Amino acid sequence: MHKSEPLRFETKMETVWITMETEMKPEYVPLLPGFATFLGTLAVVVIGFLYSNSRISDLRAHVDTRIGDVGSRVGDLRHHFDDRLDRLEEVFDARLTRIEEHLSLR
Repeated sequence: MHKSEPLRFETKMETVWITMETEMKPEYVPLLPGFATFLGTLAVVVIGFLYSNSRISDLRAHVDTRIGDVGSRVGDLRHHFDDRLDRLEEVFDARLTRIEEHLSLR
């Protein structure tokens, strides 16, 4: 088998030599397909989670916008309803006044 040359890293304090072995032990070969499958599955799950998380954030922003729209519409309806109730009160008051005058109750 082939061995690579040692790598030399110099720091302020000391020189570090790292030897990298390029040969693989035969007892680890059967573990590679399972490990590769695990890493592939993990990568797919992480990517799916991140994508889903971004979509959930988009959904939340959309729902917040829609809730704000509904809130403003409810406010508009409340204002419209109050106007209608004021108008109805005026009509009933006018009719009641007319009935009281007709019956001479006032």
